[in-house]
Amino acid sequence: MQVKPFAEPIGAEITGLRPGALQDPDTIGELRQALHQHLVVVVRDHDLGIEGQVDLTRLFGQPELAWDRRSRHPDNPHIQVMNSAPRPVSAPASSSQFWHTDGSFLPAPPSTTLLAIQQLPVSGGDTLFVDTRSAYESLDASARSCLRDLELIFSYRYRLYGLQTMKYGGDDGGELEDHPDVRHPLVRHHPATKRAALYLDQLCASGVAGMAPADSTELLERLYAHTLVPERQYQHIWRQSDMLIWDNPSLMHRRGTNHEGPRLLYRTTAAGPRPVHA
Repeated sequence: MQVKPFAEPIGAEITGLRPGALQDPDTIGELRQALHQHLVVVVRDHDLGIEGQVDLTRLFGQPELAWDRRSRHPDNPHIQVMNSAPRPVSAPASSSQFWHTDGSFLPAPPSTTLLAIQQLPVSGGDTLFVDTRSAYESLDASARSCLRDLELIFSYRYRLYGLQTMKYGGDDGGELEDHPDVRHPLVRHHPATKRAALYLDQLCASGVAGMAPADSTELLERLYAHTLVPERQYQHIWRQSDMLIWDNPSLMHRRGTNHEGPRLLYRTTAAGPRPVHA
């Protein structure tokens, strides 16, 4: 297995990963180190299959059942099937087009996400990542101090609920009752690297707890403007047999351009701890 960092500020390419290597302690250590250093890694030309993807997920934590029950793979409920048809430019935004971090509305969001391409679109459909760890570390000391004790309200009903019901034709799958609002630190501590990152999400972060709505909106807009700059981003253009692995506590991501032709991916997530203040 080889790890090659990208020229971009985040991201690395991994080649030569085969199913048998998932039992090798040295390979496991290299994978975890690459993820925590580069935040998103691209596994090229893998041949892991569904069960292999779940086994690989297990190296980063307990594989979770796909939270959206309606999109679970019929052969393995840990796999979320992400099947999207082309969308006209005039269509309403889908959930994947907002900057977000997976499962932020859950009490204990996943630590790691794995996303494997199954069917490439004819064009478009890239995936973008932004480094929220460097966004926090680049703030001056006074700003970091002011943010460190704040908490955000993460709400399934804020944007995601409406987009899910639109997607499924009004059926919410009972998820609204399953997902009450939660509070997480605005600046979260990484359990493995011990570094801090901004914990933001345009889909589910509805506001700063205890702050007047206008002040909350102003603060979040300033933080998004500070974070969502090109020098913190990596744009992944999919190739056949690509798999992405990324570190949820340190990144946001979204789908980029609209795509031509169907696009099919399989997603798995590894369980993480409840976020704590840095």
